[in-house]
Amino acid sequence: MTRHLIAVAVTRVAGRPDLDRPELAEDVQRLERLFGAELGYRRATPLRLDPSREQLTRAVRAFALAPERRPEDHLVLYLACHGLVHPGSGEHYLLLADSDEDDLRGTALRTGELAQQLQPVCGSGVRELPAADWPTAGPARPGRTQPIRRPGALGSRCRPGPGHTPVAGRLAQHGPTHSTRPGP
Repeated sequence: MTRHLIAVAVTRVAGRPDLDRPELAEDVQRLERLFGAELGYRRATPLRLDPSREQLTRAVRAFALAPERRPEDHLVLYLACHGLVHPGSGEHYLLLADSDEDDLRGTALRTGELAQQLQPVCGSGVRELPAADWPTAGPARPGRTQPIRRPGALGSRCRPGPGHTPVAGRLAQHGPTHSTRPGP
């Protein structure tokens, strides 16, 4: 079994300086240290910061289709970016470095499409870590992203125990300083 890590952050979205999150670069480094040195994961792609839709899709797909993939392999995908819900379709989109809010279908990445890219390697075994369900900082405006509270608010939610993994406990200790998730 090989343990793989894809850790990527979008620190800036073209044309939207109000969405800049340069601190996410540090989060990627922290995750690489935690999963690499402490948990034995290998970096699965050189992609790290500010990928375009095409770059991220190509990297994830190349990983999933690589002939050395085995069913027993593990993958942790950490993607820190803003997201929006398309007002017409209700589909969730991930905003990448080259995304344009006025053309989500053409420039952003549907969350479901990202999962589809991983299907060859993950099948139906895609799971979300409990630590990914961090509380939001309050009500969000429709169609806008919402910041997550700092890790001090996470401690009790990310400890090993029933329904939680040891990795979730480690994330509580080394957790990101900032992240985003789509509003309701």
